[in-house]
Amino acid sequence: MDRRLHKKNHWTLAACIEDAQQYKTKSEWQQATRSGYSIAAKNKWIEKCTAHMEPDGRKTLGQRLWTKEKCMELAKACNSRAEFKKASGSAYLRARVKGWLDECCAHM
Repeated sequence: MDRRLHKKNHWTLAACIEDAQQYKTKSEWQQATRSGYSIAAKNKWIEKCTAHMEPDGRKTLGQRLWTKEKCMELAKACNSRAEFKKASGSAYLRARVKGWLDECCAHM
């Protein structure tokens, strides 16, 4: 992987926006220019820097796919939390993060 070295204090908001313009997704930018992405995240510039980008699909897909109802439906088919997690780690994680896990697993 080709990495560019930058002088200290190179990453201003303008420099981060300019660098991010080269990429279509946040994950592409993060992989190609870790220091710029990291500085943008640290300074809460990500939204400004990535306004032109299309969604990565990873997070948004999981958020669209695992609604509370779908998590509960999947959990009903399982006999334990471990089985639920094994059946779909992403559904289990979504339920845990959103605070639905106890409700989804109440029958266990």
